Amino acid sequence: MVACASDIFCALMKTKKRIVGSLFIAEEDSGPTDVMSVVNTERDLLEKSGLTIETLSDWRVNPMEFDKVMNRSLAAFIIGPANHGIRCEKYVKAFVDEIENDMKFNPYHNWFRAVDVGHATWRLANICQVTEYLAFHETFAMLVAALCLDLAHPGLNNGFLVQTRHPLAMTYNDRSCLESMSCSRLFEIVSQPHCAIFEPLSKNHYNTVRKVVIAAILNTDTAQHFQSVKKVQMFYEMNSEVLQMAGEVYREQVEEDEEEPVFPLPEVSDVFKEANNKQILVNLLVHLADTSNSTKPFRICKIWAQKAMEESFLQGDHEKALGLPIQAMNDRFKANLSFSQFGFIEYLVAPFLMTVIKVLPPVEPMLAQMMLNAKCWQSEYEEEGFTSPEEREALQSRVTDLVRLYNERWK
Repeated sequence: MVACASDIFCALMKTKKRIVGSLFIAEEDSGPTDVMSVVNTERDLLEKSGLTIETLSDWRVNPMEFDKVMNRSLAAFIIGPANHGIRCEKYVKAFVDEIENDMKFNPYHNWFRAVDVGHATWRLANICQVTEYLAFHETFAMLVAALCLDLAHPGLNNGFLVQTRHPLAMTYNDRSCLESMSCSRLFEIVSQPHCAIFEPLSKNHYNTVRKVVIAAILNTDTAQHFQSVKKVQMFYEMNSEVLQMAGEVYREQVEEDEEEPVFPLPEVSDVFKEANNKQILVNLLVHLADTSNSTKPFRICKIWAQKAMEESFLQGDHEKALGLPIQAMNDRFKANLSFSQFGFIEYLVAPFLMTVIKVLPPVEPMLAQMMLNAKCWQSEYEEEGFTSPEEREALQSRVTDLVRLYNERWK
C-alpha cells in the first residue's frame, strides 16, 4: 500500500490551481516543487530518527518500543504538511513538544497512547484513501484530533469524575468531561503563537477545522459508543445500494489477488464527499483508531490491555479509599484480564467493526485480527485454570456466537 504522504502528494499534483487555492502556500506562485520539498524534508527528518514510511505502514508499530526522539518525530510527521499539505511546518515541533508535556504519566492514557492513536488514524487514512473525499484541511483536522483526544487525561474515567464532583465535572456539567477538557486544552495550546499550527488556515477553513476536531474528540466518549455504531449502521442503510456494490467489487479484487484493489469507487466518493457525511467518516476513523488495540497483533494487543487494566485498578483503589462502589472492571481482586478483554471485543469492538467494514471494506483485515485475538483471550482464560467446566462451556458458546456473526458479516 502506498503511504499516505505519497497519496496526498499525488492529490496535490492533480492541478496547480488546487495547490495554491487549497493549501494556503505562503507564496502565491509556489508550485509542485515547493510542496515536494516539504514532503521530502519531513521524510528525511523521520528517517533520521530511525523510522521510515515503510516501517510505519504496518499494524505492528508500537510507540512503547520507540525512544523519545522516534515518538516525537512520528507525531510531527503525522500532523505535518506531508499528510495534508497545510504549510504549518514552522509550528509543528513546538506544538508536539507542548502536547507531549501536557500528557500525564498514566499507565494507559499517556504520550505513547497519543502517538499510537495518531499513528492508527494515519494508517486508516492511507488504507481508506481519505484524499479522495476529504479536503486537505479536513484531513489535517482529523489527524490533529486523533493525536490530541486524550490531552491532560488524569487516568480516571468520566463516571469517577462525576461521582466525586471533580472540578472537570463541575466545569463541563457532567457531560463528556474528559473529551471536553481535551478539546479545550488543544485550542488553548494552538492559541500560543509558537504552537499556532492552524494559523495558515483561512477563517472559513479554521472554523471548519475547529468544528471537525471538536466533534471527532467528543465522539470518542465511551458513553457515545453505541450511538456511534447506530449512526454508522444508519449511514450504511441510507447508502446501501452504492456501498454494497462497492464492497462486492472490492472483495472480488482481493480474492483475485489484485495488487491494489480500487477503493473508493467514484460512486462511493460522491457519497462520502457530501458535507454531512464527511463528519460521520472522520468520527468513524478517529473512533476506530481509538479502539484499535483489540485489532493489533496479539502481542501488542495484550500489552495495551495490561496497561489499561493497570490504570483501571488504580482508579479502583481510589474508589475503595473514598468509600465509593468499585466499578466492576476496576476491582483488582475480582477482574480478570482475559475474560474482560474477550467481553470488550464481544460487546464493543466487534459490533462496531462489523458495521464499519460495510462502509470501509479495506479495514476488514482488522476484523480478522480481532477474531484471532478473541480466540487468544479465550485460550488464555482457559489456561489460567480458574474456570469450571460450566464456565468454559458458557464462554465457548459466546465464542461460537461471535464466529457466527463474523461468518455472516456480509449478509
